[in-house]
Amino acid sequence: MANILTIIETAKLHGHNPEVYLTDVLTRIQDHPNDRLADLLPWQWRRRKTDTRRRDAEMIEPVMADALSRKP
Repeated sequence: MANILTIIETAKLHGHNPEVYLTDVLTRIQDHPNDRLADLLPWQWRRRKTDTRRRDAEMIEPVMADALSRKP
């Protein structure tokens, strides 16, 4: 438990949303080259450009659907 909390707090310390960071890292780590694992550490991590648009769209759609479904 302490390990995951340390990762979350370190991601926050470096200005990352921990949920976005962990989702990206856990998705990428399987195919990531072993000699470049340091790229996935919070202080070196950069989100992939192609994932940004898809992630943003996925986050906006439910919010918009919820906002549209509310009655004034």
